[in-house]
Amino acid sequence: MEQIYEAVLLHARNNKETDKVELTIFLNEKTDMKITVGGLAINTIIRQAYNHYMKKKEFENAYLILDTYQPEVYIWKVVNRYID
Repeated sequence: MEQIYEAVLLHARNNKETDKVELTIFLNEKTDMKITVGGLAINTIIRQAYNHYMKKKEFENAYLILDTYQPEVYIWKVVNRYID
């Protein structure tokens, strides 16, 4: 999965103005993953990449991923002030 997380980060760094569809296409081309465009898997991959870099204390990388792709779960939690 490390390769996937690195690919997500690479795409975020190289494409400040992008979306999850472009990320999905990029991952399908550059990794062994085959993700359906518009599927739920891409949000999971984004969240996992974010969590991966947070655990490594690479906060700039984690926040770049979060800011670039804005997975719905994080937006929903902020808007609704949801706390685990």
